Amino acid sequence: MEPEKVNFYNRLGIQTWGLQNTDNQVSTLAHTALEAANQNAELMVINKTFTKQADLLLNNMLRSIGFTKNNTHITKETPICNNHIENEINYIKPKLLLALGKDIANCLLNTNSSLNELRGNIHNFNNIPVVVTYDLADLLLNPKDKSHAFKDLLLVNDSNIDI
Repeated sequence: MEPEKVNFYNRLGIQTWGLQNTDNQVSTLAHTALEAANQNAELMVINKTFTKQADLLLNNMLRSIGFTKNNTHITKETPICNNHIENEINYIKPKLLLALGKDIANCLLNTNSSLNELRGNIHNFNNIPVVVTYDLADLLLNPKDKSHAFKDLLLVNDSNIDI
């Protein structure tokens, strides 16, 4: 692994270690795999469920409110309720967080609320606004909730954040 990737993982608080292969070359592995960071991200999406269908759904949702992969950082398979996600947020420095699902939202916001209690409001995580909506897996299982998720996404545009 390149030194800049090792430095990136280390800044996120992710443990790395070296392994020596049969050619006497050292390979570095990261304890947790992250998608390449988009340090220019205005929006950071945090979700625990990613499949090909979920990825397509998320891309369509983001496109509907004017976001692309160029201005969004998507965290996949995030370790929930530990300092890795906080370190990643601090490193990316997004202007807005989109928490997909009750578990992730409760973790970020240090609450134990239902999804319905969390949706429809702009919350705060370390002075970063947080919008909460459905987990992608839930939307794929219950397509009728997509209209509710779209209303949540409109909060991103209505949040008066200079994005």
